[in-house]
Amino acid sequence: MTAYKRDFGVKNRAEEKSAPTVTPAGFCPSCGKMGFAALRVMVTPPDGGAPFTVCFKKQCVHCGFIPEFKGKDKNGAERVYPLFFMPFNTRPGISVKYRDFYFPPELYQTEDGKADVALKARLAAALVRLAQNEPRRSCFDWEELKGNLTRTDKNSII
Repeated sequence: MTAYKRDFGVKNRAEEKSAPTVTPAGFCPSCGKMGFAALRVMVTPPDGGAPFTVCFKKQCVHCGFIPEFKGKDKNGAERVYPLFFMPFNTRPGISVKYRDFYFPPELYQTEDGKADVALKARLAAALVRLAQNEPRRSCFDWEELKGNLTRTDKNSII
């Protein structure tokens, strides 16, 4: 007669679910060093005054890597968003909409004095593109920003 052996499947469960390999919190997945910082993204106004803060970006201080996170857009499809977020006096949190970025109202007004929200969204899209292409810079010129505007920018989602 064979001896009955109790097996609760603990061994099998442990083999099936191995822990995923993850970068520890605070370490850059690009260079492997520790050191993320929240840096301002600023724009110099057309009149040449003091630059104003549009948003903040999370960035590795060693290699300039801007992390991304996965989220869902308004249609439910998965998208990857760069980690830009708002100052605490406006709308705190990670920005997934271009309309959340701060620009002074006089920069995107029409002749009637109304807000041109589509222009504001295109300005924010151009700024995100510039900040991702040149991660070491934090202050951008107004003319450079206007030169990067395109009509194909989506105005609701990054």
